[in-house]
Amino acid sequence: MKKILTLVVGSFAFFPSEAKVITVSNNQNSPGQYTNLQTAINAAVTGDSIYVHGATTSYGNITIKKQLSLIGTGYNPNKANPLVSEIGNIQLDTLAAISGASGTKIIGFKLNYVSGYGGSGGTKNIQLRRNYFISGGTKIAVKGTGWVLENNIFNSSSVNLNNNVNIIIRNNIFNGCYIMLSNQPSVVIANNIFFGASPATALMYMSNALIANNIFMGSSPKETGVDNNTFSNNITYQTAYDTIPFGANIGSGNFVGINPQFINVPTNAFDYSYNFTLDTVSPGKNAGTDGTDVGIYGGAMPFVDMTGTPAIPQIKSLGILNPVIPVGDSLRVIIKAKKQN
Repeated sequence: MKKILTLVVGSFAFFPSEAKVITVSNNQNSPGQYTNLQTAINAAVTGDSIYVHGATTSYGNITIKKQLSLIGTGYNPNKANPLVSEIGNIQLDTLAAISGASGTKIIGFKLNYVSGYGGSGGTKNIQLRRNYFISGGTKIAVKGTGWVLENNIFNSSSVNLNNNVNIIIRNNIFNGCYIMLSNQPSVVIANNIFFGASPATALMYMSNALIANNIFMGSSPKETGVDNNTFSNNITYQTAYDTIPFGANIGSGNFVGINPQFINVPTNAFDYSYNFTLDTVSPGKNAGTDGTDVGIYGGAMPFVDMTGTPAIPQIKSLGILNPVIPVGDSLRVIIKAKKQN
């Protein structure tokens, strides 16, 4: 949806006074308030949002010790100059302050690794959305309760839940990546796609979780320590062990060894050019536990597109109505912005 806004400078407030927006850019042609992301984080106060411009180089490793919202460009922005906001490693609340980084949101980045602080109850209620995690090593080390992982893409790596409670992992793409180490019944793994070359594995040392509406394509849900889970309305295809549930696991409504029938996914891997929408003849069409599609376009938080663009308004054009301003007059502009879903 598009909105046209007429702004009078000096009489319009964008954000409430108790929180502010900070901009960071290390591009000379598109400056922000800060060029260094860690410096901006250190200067911010609890509740602030930091918008990080796309750049040709990474912003490096960062440490967050307060509750912030970090918002990037998305991992595959659809624009003429598609620069990406890239960060190396993110360490949350290493000093275990009273509240620390609990409640932090990280949205729209290309990342390597995110870890919470393990002491004093951990770092709680972290939200990781629309991020792209590069290949290699552990990508997320959950340390604390209430983490939400949604609309992310994970490559050749692992997500370690460390037996924490109230974890939601939904509508992500796991490309040769597996989820491991959880024994909690409050863990939900739903509407994800797990790709991999057989005998790749999707889960390891996982018990008591709800595993629903996922597509396992080449990457098997069966592995060491995967037991006492509930498998509901999942699809398996071309994995080393398609049959679910197995062993001490329970569940129903699963499609075993059946092609999920994507619109265009020719290999058991991720590619931006693929179309992960289910064809009308797919067994997973409207077949999820909630009546929506199995896979990433169903459930509570379906993928919007393959750009990873954050759900914030984006300015598309700006026009100045009165370029010549008499003394004491106001500058008037028209801004056209588009709201991203």
